[in-house]
Amino acid sequence: MVNPNNGNLVPAVDRATDILDYLAKNSKGTIKEIATGLHIPIASATRIIKTLTAKNYLIEHHMTPSSYSLGLKLLMFSQAVYREIDLDSIAKNEMKKLAEETDLVSQLAIYEQGYVMYTQMALPSPTVNVIIAPLRTPLNINTSAGGKAIISQMPDGQMDQVLQNANLKRATRNSITDKDLFKKHLLQCRMQGYATDDEEYSENIGCIAAPIRDHEGVTIAAVGVTGPINIIKEHNAFERIKDLTIETADCISHKLGYVTSK
Repeated sequence: MVNPNNGNLVPAVDRATDILDYLAKNSKGTIKEIATGLHIPIASATRIIKTLTAKNYLIEHHMTPSSYSLGLKLLMFSQAVYREIDLDSIAKNEMKKLAEETDLVSQLAIYEQGYVMYTQMALPSPTVNVIIAPLRTPLNINTSAGGKAIISQMPDGQMDQVLQNANLKRATRNSITDKDLFKKHLLQCRMQGYATDDEEYSENIGCIAAPIRDHEGVTIAAVGVTGPINIIKEHNAFERIKDLTIETADCISHKLGYVTSK
């Protein structure tokens, strides 16, 4: 369907991309269904669909009537795009902004083989004097807000498998080492959309982290902030820091192709 607000669009190309969008959302469709749904003349829809099919961008399913779905050739483009996507580089600017807005250290966490690790950090100006886990060092999942943020968003079966194999070590008196209690804690993190480290990695240090999702909605990382617990737990500061952290995670997710259903 041609966009009437942009005279620079090529009608046939505009309709072709609308057809691809339609099939991405609806899985399959006949020429009549597609033409009707997009308000495209059937003759135009037929020519475009047949051309896309001949080029392997669409697959024809020979039924009565024939229906069409997205073709495998489109994978070539998606793979090329995602090869160029570098989570660290996408997150870098947003993390720096988060660090400056909160005056705390911002960290990017990933989950790998039973442990969580931080792959990069951004420091505020001036820097804060806090104990920070070294980059690329495996950490126990129960002492990391980033780890909790990632694991809490896993499907139940995957979460259970992670917990079954997890080594929940005690780093401070606040570390949760009981697996049943830790699972309840993770479910709370899932519900609220963020996770905290309340002096569980180190005394007097706290952290807030939120999940980062890829284009399919799968949580692949978390971004968080770390600093003195007395600053993070102060009520007005906590709400502000938490909201900024979630906004940063959502912004990075959006840049990775994630689109919310809201």
